[in-house]
Amino acid sequence: MRHHVTLRVLAALALFVSSSCAIAYKDSIPDVAPEINATFSSARSTIRPGDTLKVAFPAEPDWTHETGVRDDGRATFLGVDDFPAAGMTLTQLDASLTHAYGQVMNQAPTLTVSISNPVPGTVSVMGEVGNPGVFAIGPSGRMTLLEAFAAAGGPTTNTSHLGKTLIVRWLPEEQRHHVWKVDARRKHWKQNENILMAPGDVVFVPNTPIDKVGIWIDMWIRRLIPFPRVFVGAA
Repeated sequence: MRHHVTLRVLAALALFVSSSCAIAYKDSIPDVAPEINATFSSARSTIRPGDTLKVAFPAEPDWTHETGVRDDGRATFLGVDDFPAAGMTLTQLDASLTHAYGQVMNQAPTLTVSISNPVPGTVSVMGEVGNPGVFAIGPSGRMTLLEAFAAAGGPTTNTSHLGKTLIVRWLPEEQRHHVWKVDARRKHWKQNENILMAPGDVVFVPNTPIDKVGIWIDMWIRRLIPFPRVFVGAA
């Protein structure tokens, strides 16, 4: 199970290498927190792997159905087979499905897409921490970077390079990942500014300084596993 989760998280982390992304080079937690928090939203804005979707056709009830979003970010929809879903907003998927079903029905149908059974929001913490993995955000919908570290057993004292911690966030409206390199060393932990984790965020604590972030992660992940290039979003 741990290996399966790790593959999913590494694949998600790798996406910004193969898709449009931006890397912001900032300094300490209090320096970068305002910028990161400006993109924060605890509200559900995108579809995630594990969600159950309902596609309703008011004028064609026989076409109404539910489908689950798989780990590869795709879902199987009645009549149009596999379709990318994770990382999209409901509005974006609605538009894509309306077009796809228009090809099948010979006219654009009226349909609505909703999440009938949402998967809980999570934050993934990988790299040099005591217990790497995927951690659920509590009922409050709020988790700070330090709370994410704590959930993962804390950074490993001898090998973690907290000064080059990476935070990867999916920006659904822009359809791209944004990556921040944060100086998260312990001397900054008692500052008033906290970085808020959004559902789907990935935190990566390296064991060496990272200068060429995209190249380093691409090479590191390729050396470990042949990850699938899937459309997996973070909201």
